[in-house]
Amino acid sequence: MSDWTPLASSWAKFHRAGTHLDALNAALGRIANDPEAVTVERQFEGREASLVVTRVPDMRETGLIMGDAVNCLRAALDHLVWDLVQMGTHPALTPQQAKQVQFPFAGNLTEFRNQRERRAPGVSDAEWLLIRRYQPYRRDDRGQALRRLRDLSDTDKHRYIYPTFIAPVDFRGTIGLINCAADAIWQRRPQRPLNVGVKLVRIRLVDVGPDHDVQIESQLTLQPSIGRAVALGPALGAIRETVLDVLSRFEARLA
Repeated sequence: MSDWTPLASSWAKFHRAGTHLDALNAALGRIANDPEAVTVERQFEGREASLVVTRVPDMRETGLIMGDAVNCLRAALDHLVWDLVQMGTHPALTPQQAKQVQFPFAGNLTEFRNQRERRAPGVSDAEWLLIRRYQPYRRDDRGQALRRLRDLSDTDKHRYIYPTFIAPVDFRGTIGLINCAADAIWQRRPQRPLNVGVKLVRIRLVDVGPDHDVQIESQLTLQPSIGRAVALGPALGAIRETVLDVLSRFEARLA
């Protein structure tokens, strides 16, 4: 193509990801501003009193938008490597070779080295070493961001829509017992996703008298999550910043 410019399509994909992230933030804002997005109810069952989640928001839309965003961010890296190959020293690629070109996501250094001829044929040593700084096997913030990018993108493209959740960051409350006593109190650990029917607090009652009652005052601090105590916003922000760093460094090299 006569109007081909290195990294142009990578930046286009990156900015498209920004559009999806804006839409995601808007959807999350609607949930945050809904006072009835998460509701809880006190329930009794035999000698047990509990605080039960009775409503959670529908997070399917946010999962869809997140998939669109992460796939654009990963595509930005793939387009970068394609451009590097086009500018490299390898002769014309066969159709099969061209299918193999992409940004490498290696599990260890040996795997990374073995991917060079398949993923980035003809790319210079300096460019390959720069790519090495941004690998998921590295135990730094960039490595963690790229592991999440790989996992989120692979799941969304090949398996299912990656679920997003509402999870409690903190739960505080007071319990008042009337004409009864508590033998044991269990509290759900924070950070685990909320679903309808989840019991935030369970209280086993003993010495139950007439007209007994249990009063539970609670305060939940919530956040969107992708599970395993990973907050959605910071995780996607770290992925975006890492991809931005990769593109910016290569743009400076190619200027």
